[in-house]
Amino acid sequence: MTLLDVSGVKRAFGGLVAVRDVSFTVAEGDFLGLIGPNGAGKTTLFNVISGVLAPSAGHVRFRGQDISGLPANRIVRRGLSRTFQAATIYPEASVIENAIRGAFSSTRFGLRNSLFPARWRAEAEEKALAILDLFGLSRRVGLKARELAYGEQRRLGVAIALASDPKLLMLDEPVAGLNPEEASELAAVLRKVKAERGVTMVLVEHHMRTVMGLCNRIVVLDHGTLIAQGSPADIVANPQVIEAYLGKDAVHA
Repeated sequence: MTLLDVSGVKRAFGGLVAVRDVSFTVAEGDFLGLIGPNGAGKTTLFNVISGVLAPSAGHVRFRGQDISGLPANRIVRRGLSRTFQAATIYPEASVIENAIRGAFSSTRFGLRNSLFPARWRAEAEEKALAILDLFGLSRRVGLKARELAYGEQRRLGVAIALASDPKLLMLDEPVAGLNPEEASELAAVLRKVKAERGVTMVLVEHHMRTVMGLCNRIVVLDHGTLIAQGSPADIVANPQVIEAYLGKDAVHA
């Protein structure tokens, strides 16, 4: 079943075209990698899909509905959540409060929650604690987020996004700045999340070991254009991909 359908998406900033006529789909259960050299347009495309930017042309459909140009908060409520390159946390709030805010972001605070706020809070806290335990942060719940180590802040940022109960979780460079051991630990958590919660994921990442170890399909951008898509084995052998990363001499070699 197609969960996300990106069709002919273009994003221009004045005369600069950052993303040009990009089309691909994400099936339910995929772990899709979106890769490309610096400046390829990956984060711009992420921003268009998640509602941070509106497309200049084309359409984004999620679960069969057109979400092109919808604001990010409405897209989250439909079940699509994302992280950012920088750890997006509330530094002065506690770790548990950060995760609860993530849960709140997907909730329409309607009649039930307004009549029974204490019950809603208890349910949100229970959900948040389960997610924090998954990310190895259950012993840090009382600390302020700014007191966490950098690697822990990165994990907390992913936990906040996951707390919104997404059907599709989009991860923008989740292992950036992590040492190899931390990157391996976070990758293991993401595998566990996918296996236990059935969350479909899309990953932008420069760390190729992480991409190849996690993703079943990969889409490659170069200068805003889609140049290849397929399995990890297909991608590492693709001459266009090799040229984009390493130059023409590497293809000949």
